[in-house]
Amino acid sequence: MVTDAQERIRELREKASAEAEGIKKEALSREDEIKKRYRENVRKELELERRRIISSVKERNRIEILRAKNKVLEQAYREAYESLVHLRDSPAYRDFLRRSIRESISELEGESIVIHADKRDEPLCREIIGELGRNCEIKTDLVSSGGVTASSADGRHLILNSIESRLERIKERMRPPLFELLFGE
Repeated sequence: MVTDAQERIRELREKASAEAEGIKKEALSREDEIKKRYRENVRKELELERRRIISSVKERNRIEILRAKNKVLEQAYREAYESLVHLRDSPAYRDFLRRSIRESISELEGESIVIHADKRDEPLCREIIGELGRNCEIKTDLVSSGGVTASSADGRHLILNSIESRLERIKERMRPPLFELLFGE
């Protein structure tokens, strides 16, 4: 009976040991699985963070490049304006002013017209308006590098035809071709 009991104890110990070993193996297997999943999640998070950082850097670079290009474009506009500032001293100014007045009058056809000019252009404006056979009021209330502004007598319609206003209109229209010319885009 003692030997039977000892045999039974030994069997139970072996069985318990085998079960414990099985539990250890299963725990190790699960541990490896958990570690793999954790490493995969960390790898995915790191990849996402890397992509976010790269995207953010690319966006900042794109913005900086665009700012630099806009700065170059603005400098080109300033230089164009500076060259136009002296147009009044050029023999071509008379033709420009004539065209500016004619276009303004044409836009306001059928209305009583007021030509707003720089004081320096008043005599030339009177001469050109006379040549065009028009009777327009001239006000010297415009400070400009050249050109005119015209309005209907009641002020409801306004035509901006000064050098500055023409340059502003051209600025946006010419932006795409200038970008292509300057930067190949």
